[in-house]
Amino acid sequence: MYKWVYCPASVWGVEHTPAWIAPNVITLFGALFTFVPFGYVIYVNGTQFGENAPPVSNLYCLIAAICYFIGRLLDEMDGKHARKTGNASVVGLLFDHGCDSFIVGFFMMIIAKILQINNPILNYIFIANAVA
Repeated sequence: MYKWVYCPASVWGVEHTPAWIAPNVITLFGALFTFVPFGYVIYVNGTQFGENAPPVSNLYCLIAAICYFIGRLLDEMDGKHARKTGNASVVGLLFDHGCDSFIVGFFMMIIAKILQINNPILNYIFIANAVA
């Protein structure tokens, strides 16, 4: 996927991104594409996992997949944009990787919510292994 989809699309996106946009703004905007679907699924379906939880709709699964694609694309773009504009910094690198760490955890919780894993220990292992 990286070679044929993400890299060419991110190069095209960076070419059409204005130079005055900070790379950290791209990182934050990409992270929002994870935080918003997570907040929505918790708001609509509650915090319960397993068989007592209401099922997640197919439309939500499609929207979450699209949000993941866009967030991943923006994550590819931010580093390229920072190098293009000369704004690469240690703080930006830490912010990017910090957001990436949160994104993995939030998406694992979204997937656990979609799969409705009923065992709390299995849920914890599923999410903790993804973050580690």
